[in-house]
Amino acid sequence: MREVANVAGVSIATVSRSLANKAGVSGETRRRVQDACNRLGYRTNPLVAALMSSRRRHASPEGGLTLAYVTAFDTADGWRTHPSPIFRQMFAGAERRAADRNYRLEHFWLYRDGMTNTRFSNMLLARGVRGLLFAPVPYD
Repeated sequence: MREVANVAGVSIATVSRSLANKAGVSGETRRRVQDACNRLGYRTNPLVAALMSSRRRHASPEGGLTLAYVTAFDTADGWRTHPSPIFRQMFAGAERRAADRNYRLEHFWLYRDGMTNTRFSNMLLARGVRGLLFAPVPYD
């Protein structure tokens, strides 16, 4: 937004108000901002816009979003049964941190029978997963 503001000759706040179609921005200024966006290839990210909006309202994301905790152990519960507690501790820490931000952490085992890249991607999309956390793999 800073670059757009510099090119358009306006403040960052004006760029923000223009892109959000808020009142108080003249048609000419709105056109200059749009032209600057087009020249720079600037596109708003709807997820970032939603996050910033909720932060300004001091609210959490509506309905809670899902993050995937992806493991690649030999078995689906390998991280839970591993002799070292660090793997369970990492999951617990990630789960607490996610919950603090109204995210739900869901475990996904990468080597599930018949798993392909396409199937994995489709599973993530179907479950509304918005981010991935990859668990470390133990040394053999």
